[in-house]
Amino acid sequence: MNLFGKKKKPGNNASSAPNTAETIIKLRGTIETLDKREQFILTKISQQVNEAKAKLKKKDQRGAMFCLKRKKMFEKEVDKLAGAKLMLEQQILALEGASINAQTFQASAESVAALRAARGNIDADRVDEVMDDINEEMELANEIGDAISRPAQEMFDDEDLLAELKDLEELGVEEELLAAPIAPKRTPAAAPAIAYPGYELPDAPDGLPIAPNGSVHLKPAPRIQGDIDDDDLEALRELAAELAI
Repeated sequence: MNLFGKKKKPGNNASSAPNTAETIIKLRGTIETLDKREQFILTKISQQVNEAKAKLKKKDQRGAMFCLKRKKMFEKEVDKLAGAKLMLEQQILALEGASINAQTFQASAESVAALRAARGNIDADRVDEVMDDINEEMELANEIGDAISRPAQEMFDDEDLLAELKDLEELGVEEELLAAPIAPKRTPAAAPAIAYPGYELPDAPDGLPIAPNGSVHLKPAPRIQGDIDDDDLEALRELAAELAI
């Protein structure tokens, strides 16, 4: 039972929390107000100093002391205002830092969510499995390509091709030999006529001696004058007999 009225319903702290930007604006406005009050009090301090000087000239020492007391009071107020402004500036810095931290955290959270959405259901183990599947499929494709091209390579035997190539080379050599020009049959040159002492060969029509063919018609040699050795004469007769064969 609540003795002080109805129990307050718990509200949503997030919705009831003031906006950070609006709070910073209010704090800055308060600092400006404090600055204005500080300037006003400083003016008061200057006035109290001037009044104290005037009273001293009039020999009113008690009045001058009273002006100085008010001056001290105003100075304390200035110190209070300076402390308040410093506190407000600290709050502004804290709010700005908290806002930046919140924005940084929100951006980081959104980036994580975006990365997670872009990644989908992919993880390191799944990537390893996919890469293994890719390598396996590539090896299988290479094996299939080799298997498809193998029959075309095995249709021809290297030994048969080498034998056929050898036959073609031999046929080419034979064709070259057949196509070569045949050299004309040369008639053996006539043996040069040999002159022997006591014998003469008949002359050819062009003045050259005719090579002996069959029997040799010898003209009677002129009578040898002078003394001839019997051995030389016998050698001439034997040579003439050999030419007559």
